[in-house]
Amino acid sequence: MAGITHSAVVVVPDDGTSPVGTDEWNDDHVIDLVQLAADLGIYTPFTNNVVGSGAGNTTTTSTSLTDLTGASITGTTHGGDCIVGFMGSAFHGSANGSLRFGVSVDAADINPYLIEQDSVANIEQNVSFSMLITGLSAASHTFKIRWFVASGTGTVRNSAAANTWHMYVAEQ
Repeated sequence: MAGITHSAVVVVPDDGTSPVGTDEWNDDHVIDLVQLAADLGIYTPFTNNVVGSGAGNTTTTSTSLTDLTGASITGTTHGGDCIVGFMGSAFHGSANGSLRFGVSVDAADINPYLIEQDSVANIEQNVSFSMLITGLSAASHTFKIRWFVASGTGTVRNSAAANTWHMYVAEQ
């Protein structure tokens, strides 16, 4: 039964005979329970979340996308669409400095980037976004929040004394 990758049930007629009239079994007479649950819309979708460690603010001077430390979720989806979300606060060390945020899935960066710009240096602002990722295969995927600055130093709040960030992934 090479086509079965999950728990399976063999379908046998009520009269106790072989489903094909012989003692030979094949994939046509086996039900993949995970696939059946998905077809009926009763599978449990993948969901997970992660919260900043609270160990201290995270900074970057990177002018190209880099991972936000700790903002990574790996899990197996059933295929289709997922929503990735992020909530937190951030600030830039320079007036008119900008921070840019994005999402990567399996090391591929997804556009567009959310831009947060401060007209005054070190003014904390809300950074909150969600992004619909479509067409994922039924497999294990890694979702990450990534960020960079145009110049200078950007900071994402990650302090137990003040506040921290929250990332989530929810399969649709």
